[in-house]
Amino acid sequence: AEKDAGKLEEVRRSPVTVLQIGEGNFLRGFFDWMIHVCRDKGLYEGSIAVTQPRPAGKIKIDALARQDGLYTLVTRGLEDGRPVERKETIGVFSVVLNPYEEWPAFLALAEEAALQAVVSNTTEAGIGYRPEELVDGCPIQSFPGKMALFLYRRYHAFAGDPRKGLVFLPCELLERGGDKLLEAVLQYCRDWGFPPEVVSWIREHNRFLNTLVDRIVTGYPAEQAETWFAEWGYRDELLNTAEPYCFWAIEAEPAMEQMLPLRQAGLNVVWTDDLRPFQLRKVRILNGAHTLMAPLGILHGIEHVREAMEHPSFGTFVREAALEEIVPALPLPGDEM
Repeated sequence: AEKDAGKLEEVRRSPVTVLQIGEGNFLRGFFDWMIHVCRDKGLYEGSIAVTQPRPAGKIKIDALARQDGLYTLVTRGLEDGRPVERKETIGVFSVVLNPYEEWPAFLALAEEAALQAVVSNTTEAGIGYRPEELVDGCPIQSFPGKMALFLYRRYHAFAGDPRKGLVFLPCELLERGGDKLLEAVLQYCRDWGFPPEVVSWIREHNRFLNTLVDRIVTGYPAEQAETWFAEWGYRDELLNTAEPYCFWAIEAEPAMEQMLPLRQAGLNVVWTDDLRPFQLRKVRILNGAHTLMAPLGILHGIEHVREAMEHPSFGTFVREAALEEIVPALPLPGDEM
C-alpha cells in the first residue's frame, strides 16, 4: 500500500501527456497497463487524463474518482504454454473527470502544454458523425464533435503552434479508424464554421493514426472477486482481468517511440507503414476460425470456443483448417502467422 501511495503521488505530479476517451475494461487492461509498464521501467514520465465518451459512463468514472484513479489488474492465462497469474496495481491517471458534468474542465485540458496524444475506445458507433449543434457551455455528445471543439480550443490557446498538434490513437475495432475519425472531425468543423486556418492546422499538424488492437480483457471476475478481496485485504470495484497475450499495430514510423516508448518497454507493439497485412492476418486466422467453428458447433450442441477446441473431432478440424488451409493462403511471411 505504501509503494502504491508513492506511485500515485508521482503520477499526480506528472504532466498530463495523454487524454483518454474511454473508462471501460478494455483500455484499462490494454493501453493503461502499457503506460504502467513504461512508467514502472522508468521510460515514461507523463500521466493520463481519463473521461468517459457517453453519459452512461458516469458510474465507472465516479468509481475511478473515488479510488484516486487506482485499480487492480490480474493477468491470467497461458504464457509460453504455462499458466500464469499476475496482480498489479495500475496507477496512471492524474485527472479523472466527467465531461458531461465538468465541461469547462474538460475543454481546459486542451490548454495543457505537455499534452501529446488522444487515445480512445468509444465503440465503432462512437467514431461516426451525427449532426449536432454547437451551443456555448453545453457538452457535445459525440466523440469526434468533442475533438473538433477541443482542437479549436487548442489552436487558439497556442496561437496555431505547429508543435502543439496531437496524435490520435483510436482503439475502436474499426478498419482505418484514424482516417474515419479525421473525416468526422472535419465535418463538424465545416458544420460549425470554423475558420480555414483552424481546419488547416488540424489537417497538417495533428495526426490521426490507424491502429489494430488485440487483447482479450475479461473484465470484473465475479466468480473469483470475493475470494481475492479476502486474500488481499481490500475491495476493488474496478478490478479488471486480462489474458497475457497482447498486440498493437500502429501505422506510423518507429520514431514515434520517442513519444510512446512501448517497444523499449518490451511490449508487443509494431510501428508499421502498412496496417493491412496485420488486419488481414487477424481477420483470416482468428475471425476465420471463429466463423468456421460457430455454425457447426452450435448444430452439435457446443456452446463455447474452449469446448470446440477440446473436442476430439472439432478441435482437430479447426486446427487443420487454420494451419493447413488459411495460413498458407495468406500472402504474408510464414513466421508471422
